[in-house]
Amino acid sequence: MPTFTTPTGKTLVGVSVDPHKFQAVSTLNQLEDYGLDRPSYVEGLKAIETRRDPNALAAKQLRDVTQRSFDKPRKLRAIVYSEYIRKVEQDHTLEGGVPAITLYLEKSGGINGDGSLVIPYGSACIAIDGETQTEARFILREGYPETGNHPVAVTVYHDVSANRAQQILHDYNTYPSPIPEKTLASLNRGGGLSKIVADSCQQANFSMSELNRHGAASTKKTVAAYTQVLAAAAGYALNGQALQRSANSFFKELNNPASGKVFDANAVPTIGLILDGLRTHPNRGKMNAAIWQVAGAVAASGRDPRTLDWDAAEAVYKQTAIRTQGGPRMPMATRLGKIAAAM
Repeated sequence: MPTFTTPTGKTLVGVSVDPHKFQAVSTLNQLEDYGLDRPSYVEGLKAIETRRDPNALAAKQLRDVTQRSFDKPRKLRAIVYSEYIRKVEQDHTLEGGVPAITLYLEKSGGINGDGSLVIPYGSACIAIDGETQTEARFILREGYPETGNHPVAVTVYHDVSANRAQQILHDYNTYPSPIPEKTLASLNRGGGLSKIVADSCQQANFSMSELNRHGAASTKKTVAAYTQVLAAAAGYALNGQALQRSANSFFKELNNPASGKVFDANAVPTIGLILDGLRTHPNRGKMNAAIWQVAGAVAASGRDPRTLDWDAAEAVYKQTAIRTQGGPRMPMATRLGKIAAAM
């Protein structure tokens, strides 16, 4: 009787860089067969669709915890990018090139004796860097099906935690090709401000999932926006300097894991109290991040955060809004100072 060996997955030929990083050349069609879906499709999946397709559900769950929103600007960039790829790789009418797409495979089947990576059947595979390029290649294939078989360079991270996948996305987009820290801070596991936000949530008994990572205010399912809490943490860390300009301009500096900045030990308890106030005043989750910034700064000066007058601060914020374009604008320091005085 012949002996049969049951295959455990599909193989991707390439080279291991280390136990968790694999370099290869593939095609969009092959990667799709191996579990990679179009990013905009995965993000837009409805609950009923994921119930029908367990693999799609796994991909969506992975993407939700590791990626930023695939919003309208990114979708528009993907359309432009698809044209760029067509002209560079297919028509050869432009000189240029594209980086490797970085994929995340939560679990692999290990490395075969021939050096190939085993991708288990039914695996969820997502792009953690080069996601806009991935979307662009799906767009390009719609008009030019043959491009689905064109070679694509890929880097695969496998058998690492979702936390490490988040950090890889953050670091890839912070050091070589900067994206605003405001957008990436929720993925920055080593950032000082990000740690204050996470620890403050824990102190106030809020889950990080209760913060809106993709918007500027709370939603039906969240109590506040991540950027609001980040602004409060920055306001506290900067103290009086936070009343000079928007905290946005300080995020990158304060949240750089390599900066070595030491934060006040009272930062977490203070921001925790600010978060705790959401239980009795949920409307604060709808207020502008500038008000949260000022709240952190005023609390850093010695005020008990439970005594801050948020409603008065919001009223002043609205009074100082710029309602027309052109002409003189109120200096940011003046506006922040007025908000602080009201608070």
